[in-house]
Amino acid sequence: MVSRRSVKKCVDEVSDEFENCWSILQSLRRGDNTVDIKEQVFRFQPLLAKAINRLDQLHYSIKSVEKNLRLRRSKVMPNRFRHRLRMLEKYEQVVSEAIKIGKAIGDGFAWLFYSPYSDLIFRHANHPVTKHTPRGIGSEGELAFISNVPAMAGYFVLYHGITSILRIGDVTLIDLKSLEIHGIGDLKSHESSPGTLSISLHAVGRTIDLPDRVRSFLDEVAVKGKVQPAVQMPLPLKERLQKQIKRMANAFAPTDTKASIRIEHESKIGCLKTIQNGMAGSKIACASCGDGLLVVGVRAGDSRSLSARLFGTSGGFDGMDLEAFRSDLNGIVDTDQPPGENWNSISVGTVSIAKLHCATPLPLWDLDADFLRQVLFQEVVLVTCYNPSFLVKKLKNEGFTVESTGNENKFRFYKPFLGGRATIDDSDPFVDMITQGFMSSDAVIDTIKDTFSAMVADNVKPNTRVEMRLHRYS
Repeated sequence: MVSRRSVKKCVDEVSDEFENCWSILQSLRRGDNTVDIKEQVFRFQPLLAKAINRLDQLHYSIKSVEKNLRLRRSKVMPNRFRHRLRMLEKYEQVVSEAIKIGKAIGDGFAWLFYSPYSDLIFRHANHPVTKHTPRGIGSEGELAFISNVPAMAGYFVLYHGITSILRIGDVTLIDLKSLEIHGIGDLKSHESSPGTLSISLHAVGRTIDLPDRVRSFLDEVAVKGKVQPAVQMPLPLKERLQKQIKRMANAFAPTDTKASIRIEHESKIGCLKTIQNGMAGSKIACASCGDGLLVVGVRAGDSRSLSARLFGTSGGFDGMDLEAFRSDLNGIVDTDQPPGENWNSISVGTVSIAKLHCATPLPLWDLDADFLRQVLFQEVVLVTCYNPSFLVKKLKNEGFTVESTGNENKFRFYKPFLGGRATIDDSDPFVDMITQGFMSSDAVIDTIKDTFSAMVADNVKPNTRVEMRLHRYS
């Protein structure tokens, strides 16, 4: 039976496991010499994987109850049907937010190994997010593998199911000596006989010795009786595997990047230290984070329960009065507007871990670890108030024509280019660079300018779609 009580119980118990994983991640980040690094690394993944899997199974239970409710709609009073459906939707939202917290911790762990491989990170980012681990035998197989095989053939096995950023295959094989990524693998599980689970690992690598190392490892453990002969895989699994092997192989294909641009700007993330210090004895604090951006930190009530915060019963952001920050908000208004135009508008949002793709994950930001923990576990909510007028003005100064799309505060911009014009249709990624990645508007403008210069140098032809791959380090 799925109920509010059962959801709260699950979320709060899983929260304790997330806290343990957070502590391990921060000790790895610090390079803590007082702990056994290898033991901590090997312990981290099964702990986090089991916690996330528990939430995933609760998600499947909620969806099952919702499906049955919809099938019985004609037999349920309309008011009761709507009430029950709203409750299930809230349960799903709470579970989804809890999973994001766990996977943000997993992203931080994966980033320790993946950060030098920007192109490989983009290959992962080009695929849809895997929101949930499998159910049934697939789930059992992945958990059994990652719990019992933390390393093999001289490789550390990094499990993708604890992350949101790793989307190709199920595991990454990392050389234990060099910490280089050597391959990506896919796990397939099926019941070969009653009570017996058969798990297969199929890997594609960038190093020529990967097959020999894996075979040598299998030969060694086979002698000890720990590996059984391969069992015939069911046809549907075989067909799915072939598609996944192709995806894994493509991840290591030569890059098609035409130009690489490196831009160094001081991050505005330091403004969060002002909020961190201001909240030491207060429930609310704010800081200006560059042109047009005000960030307000709000403590989410007095509740120590993650479930209460996710259910929204602990107070905080929902009851926040921005009127108290009128003078600060006036500071992000652009009073110097050209005749007949006014680009001033303020969008209110929150710093979202779901928007930080191809960027240093929040758990590894250059801020106090306890403050980051409070933000991640939603004890503190970072509210962003952003006015795009300053960015629009700088784009115009660079020769761009800027037009509103008519959709809230979104805009497009374009300029003449090699006899035609080059257009960027969506401003959101650049606004996110400011409001989520804490880049300055000058850094955003430099990114756009240098991209256009690279397009000229590369003699980009008309009607060409240019992909900008932004990789941010905080």
